[in-house]
Amino acid sequence: MKVQLDHVSVAKSGDYYQVNFEVADDGDGPYVLIQRQFEDDDGGLCYLETHDQDYIGHFKVVRATLDRHRFCLELRRKKFSNVEVTFKTNEENYLEVARILRIIIPCLAQANMPMKRTKACQLSVDVRRAGAPRLFR
Repeated sequence: MKVQLDHVSVAKSGDYYQVNFEVADDGDGPYVLIQRQFEDDDGGLCYLETHDQDYIGHFKVVRATLDRHRFCLELRRKKFSNVEVTFKTNEENYLEVARILRIIIPCLAQANMPMKRTKACQLSVDVRRAGAPRLFR
């Protein structure tokens, strides 16, 4: 699935993290939402929801990349395994999106940053052990 969206936002609450890509208006347009929680063992799964019913559920992320205007996911499943989102945002918001996505997907590769060579995307990761900052104590 490839989709171009106008807006990206992040949310965090306790051990729950979310990134939402959507069109600028508040209608029923296309969107891509990715979430992860660390309160309970999630088996390393991310929750993905989109306007396309074929891309809704809990999935292991095989590979993920982020650059200034594009986010790509490869999911561990036989069909409908690739998601590519192009988006627009300012620098400050992009840095926050990158920070939250790195927590949700520890092996996220960013432009000018190498991808971690671990199985972090296939395993459940405790963000505190992965070196990510603890947001709430």
